[in-house]
Amino acid sequence: MLRNIIFLVLTVVGVYTKVVFSQETVKTVKTVKAVNAVPPKIDGIFYDTEWIYGGKATGFIQMDPDEGEPASEKTETYFLYDDNNLYIGIKCFDKEPDKIINKMGSRDNILGVDYVSIYLDTFHDHLNAYSFGVTVAGTKSDGRWYSDNIYDISWNGVWWAETAITDFGWVAEFKIPFSTMQFSKKDFTTWGLNIQRIIMSKMEIFHWQNVLRDDGKRVSKFGHLNGLIDIKQGVNLEILPYLTSRIQKDRITSLKFQNENGITGLDVKYGLTSNLTATLTVNPDFAQIEADEDLINLTRYPLYLPEKRPFFTEGASIFSTAGRKTFYAPIYSRRINEPVYGLKINGKIGDWDVGLLNSLNENDVGIQNRINSGKASENSNMNALYSLLRLSRDVFSKSQIGLLALSKEYHNGYNRYIGIDGRLRLNSNYEVLFEGIKSFSLDNIKSSHSIVMETVRRTDLFSFLARYREQTPGYEGNEIGFNNYNDFREAFFWVQLGPRFEKIGIRQFLHNIYVWGENFWDCQFLNKDKLTRNWMYSTNIILMNYWVVSGFINKGYEYDRVDKVLYPVNYKQIELSNNPVSRVSFQLSYGHGKYRTGNSWSSNNSLGIRANDRLSIDLSYNRSSVKLLNTQTLDIDHFKYEVLRSRWIYHHNRDLNLRLILQYSALDKRLDASFLLAYNFRPKSYLYLAYTDRFDEAPFIDGSGIERFPRFGSSNKLFQVKLSYLIAK
Repeated sequence: MLRNIIFLVLTVVGVYTKVVFSQETVKTVKTVKAVNAVPPKIDGIFYDTEWIYGGKATGFIQMDPDEGEPASEKTETYFLYDDNNLYIGIKCFDKEPDKIINKMGSRDNILGVDYVSIYLDTFHDHLNAYSFGVTVAGTKSDGRWYSDNIYDISWNGVWWAETAITDFGWVAEFKIPFSTMQFSKKDFTTWGLNIQRIIMSKMEIFHWQNVLRDDGKRVSKFGHLNGLIDIKQGVNLEILPYLTSRIQKDRITSLKFQNENGITGLDVKYGLTSNLTATLTVNPDFAQIEADEDLINLTRYPLYLPEKRPFFTEGASIFSTAGRKTFYAPIYSRRINEPVYGLKINGKIGDWDVGLLNSLNENDVGIQNRINSGKASENSNMNALYSLLRLSRDVFSKSQIGLLALSKEYHNGYNRYIGIDGRLRLNSNYEVLFEGIKSFSLDNIKSSHSIVMETVRRTDLFSFLARYREQTPGYEGNEIGFNNYNDFREAFFWVQLGPRFEKIGIRQFLHNIYVWGENFWDCQFLNKDKLTRNWMYSTNIILMNYWVVSGFINKGYEYDRVDKVLYPVNYKQIELSNNPVSRVSFQLSYGHGKYRTGNSWSSNNSLGIRANDRLSIDLSYNRSSVKLLNTQTLDIDHFKYEVLRSRWIYHHNRDLNLRLILQYSALDKRLDASFLLAYNFRPKSYLYLAYTDRFDEAPFIDGSGIERFPRFGSSNKLFQVKLSYLIAK
């Protein structure tokens, strides 16, 4: 009887939920052509006479903290356009304007501040969209959505925004050229649209078209922007020449002028069609890129480091396959470590999304590794030609299927890959993902493969993921992609339960259980002699004041492929962090457990200081200590790893900022210092002054061939200047 009652209740609730969700109104706003072709002036001064006749969007709805409730503050968004540009004016009302968080930041750095974002589905395909956002201080952020709910912040367009604080709150005015976006020329009268606003003092997030927590931001759930007529995309040509120069000094050579690539470089972007864009870079220079953070790595394998170089990051989403994870990627652009040139084409051809990348690489690290391992002679040519082709298309209503072809060609060798992947959406919350790749090389003519299959459900209350991966022994994924190793089968399962309390001081209580196992590809999977198997329980308690208390326990066995020993795993960690909006924010963690033949301790701590609206300081101290039993001497070996890092950023205004990074590694007794002045004097046009220095006591061979052991001091000074100037049509 009880079972029948429960079943009836669940059925009624399910039917009611479907009815409510199916009745979700799709909002529409109409943009209006500027009166007498006179557009509003984008200056941050909101005159009603400029905007009042434009299409108006109101009625925003909360996603957090009170899902489904009207926004606590009123927001009015106006839309106008002319032949070449879309104009958007937003009035953000706030009853407590003194609490508006008005912190300056670098482009795309909009965390922890009040801001508004516009999302435009220009193809109206319910899967892809552009994002344009601006903070109260005028910091811009843009990116692209793809596959309905995956966001890529790497895209940068040419557009304008001005903001100002007023007596009623604050305002933002946008001018977005149609030439900065791709769209269909056949049907452009209706675009998908959503608008987001965040009030950080209340940690409140709300949208024009309602966004449910279970769904998250989805292009398929956008409202509509109507009324576009006879818009023009223009030539869509960007030419970005730049001049670079450097002065360098190390322990051996005196101060000297150095320019390995000459003093000029060039980036060109051209719209081949309204749907397809080509980008070319020649003699690229990345003087402005922030150096990688030193990370403590106690594993046997290299760490995945994020790509930061603009040519490779922009539009990189097209090369992202369904099986890609932070520890596995078929394409890892950092393999192209010293590009001579790069050519990239991306966009749409018919129903297909297309990505093509071709790049010549000097001093290729992969070839150097072959020389070091004896697979290639020491006088081998160090150049390699990389070619990547990616095709994907929409199938059914909200699913995609993709094809992949990769090639790395070098003297007396090659590595080639072909693959297929897909993302099948069963509904808003369920997905099935698959990926299969075959590799071919001169060392291994017989094809080898990598397979990933995954099923995932994501909602605010209950989520799970089940994944199976395998790679055959001959799969050489590290020549173009990123893999820790090959020759394995792996099964992984995760489930999360996250009830919201919204009382007794607790906002949400997250419980996670992870279970995984891994064995060699040609072994019986459950053969315990070599079977890595672990389980982990983690919890996150999010308090009403947005402090977070979390921790985990991990137990099991891990097979070390180097030592060829099965080690026990028993590790525990606890973490505490406060509200990230606070002027002083912190994150503290401490962990302890078994590590191989001994034990390890770790402590990771960070401190963020918002000194004022212009100066921000980030400090971190990460420490790991390991005690191992030396199986040969039976002594206890003790290793300590410590990394201290500070990052200081000062914004004189939104176009001129200074960055200083100091990083010290105690294990290597090495201090790295990096200073950058960046002046953005017009869209995509910059002047960079960069200075880096390294202090250490590393031995070196002097000019006479004698090995020297210096005292701690400067070993490599480098001063760089880079000037780029955008010519756009």
